[in-house]
Amino acid sequence: KDGYLNASYTYNSSRDNSSYNCCVANTSTFLPVVDDPRALNWGFSEAHFRHKLVINGGTPTWKGFNAGFAIRGLGGTPFSIHTFNAGFGVNGDFNDRNDLAFLYDPNNRETDPTLAAAIRTWLDNPDVAQYAKDYYLKYAGQVAPRNAGANPFAATIDLRITKQFKLYKKQGLELTADLFNAANLFDRYVGRNRNLGAEQRLFTIAGFDPASNNYRYRVNATTAANPVGGTPWRLQLGVRYVF
Repeated sequence: KDGYLNASYTYNSSRDNSSYNCCVANTSTFLPVVDDPRALNWGFSEAHFRHKLVINGGTPTWKGFNAGFAIRGLGGTPFSIHTFNAGFGVNGDFNDRNDLAFLYDPNNRETDPTLAAAIRTWLDNPDVAQYAKDYYLKYAGQVAPRNAGANPFAATIDLRITKQFKLYKKQGLELTADLFNAANLFDRYVGRNRNLGAEQRLFTIAGFDPASNNYRYRVNATTAANPVGGTPWRLQLGVRYVF
C-alpha cells in the first residue's frame, strides 16, 4: 500500500594529501604537518567517516493515521593530537594550529620525568575519552598521524505520527507530531554523540631549554575530557491545511 521502508549503509575511507580550505592561495598552510608546512602529507581527509547508517520507514494509512521513523548514524569521523603555541608555530610558519604532536612515551626513560608524570595523569583521568587514550598509546614514541583518531558511532531516532481529516472535496487538515531524538526522551544519556573535534591540543609549549636544546611542554589535562555533543529531544506539533 502506501507504507515504505528504506535502508542504506555506507563504508567509507576518504584520504587526501590536504583537506583544502576555501578561497585563498595559502589554504594548505592549515594542513596539520610534522615539520615543513609546505610538505603535503597523505592521510584521512577532514571529511572522512567510517560508517554511515540511514533507515527510514512509514506505515500504511489506517483510518487517516500514519506513523514513521528515521534512524541516522555516523561513526569514525577523524581527530588529531596537536601541539599548541600561541602566536607562532613550532616550525616558524606563524600558524599555531597545524603542528602535529610528538606523542612522548611516558614509559621511556628518555622522556622528561615531569612530562611523563603529566602524561600518565592524563591517561589515568577517567573523564578523558578512551578512544583518545587508545590513539595516544598506539602511536606513543612517534608523531601522531594526521586524522588517524576515530570517533565512535552514534545514532539518533526520529518519530512522526500524522492524522488526516477530510473536510470538503479535496480540502482537509493534517495534524503532525514529530519527536526528534526520541531515545533521549527516555534516557538522557542516549541519543548523544561523543565526537572529539579535529584538533586536540594536548601539548602546549611552555618554553625552551637552551641547555638541552629542547622545548618544554605542558600537558592540557582537560583535552578530550567529557566529549558530549548533539541535541536533546524535541517535540514539534503542526497543522497543515490541504486543498
